[in-house]
Amino acid sequence: MDVTDRRAADEKLADKNIALRELLDMTEQKGDEIGRQVNANVQGNILPLLRDLEMNIDPKQKEYVDALAKALDDIISPFGARLADECHTLSTTEMKIARMIASGVHTKDIARHQHVEPGTINKQRESIRRKLGLVGKKVSLATHLESLLRGAQADD
Repeated sequence: MDVTDRRAADEKLADKNIALRELLDMTEQKGDEIGRQVNANVQGNILPLLRDLEMNIDPKQKEYVDALAKALDDIISPFGARLADECHTLSTTEMKIARMIASGVHTKDIARHQHVEPGTINKQRESIRRKLGLVGKKVSLATHLESLLRGAQADD
């Protein structure tokens, strides 16, 4: 390959890199736009309906509505992403339980909500601790998950 061919190849490569950067920027902008749309829909449509529902239900049902509202907040906040980043090995059920724990829901209430025994939730808590690398450490699962939540809120 002579110098002229080399320069032509370098120019082609530079043009392709520019095009690739433009595509990446467009993809990022589209993702941001989708995130804003989801956020607006949850805040403008779903959360107001939940607040209206809260006024017409008994206190026990209110706990479930609060948990649902917090889960939706997690979806539109960095907490869900932070939790997913830190514990990508958690199952869907473990993620749901982790969100409830981070929101301050007690084991018995989680069990009642999941229609299982508290012992089942305790086993899932142990599994979550193991997957988060908390086994043998003197930090509570709730404290660790709450710190993820606070860190995500600080990112907002």
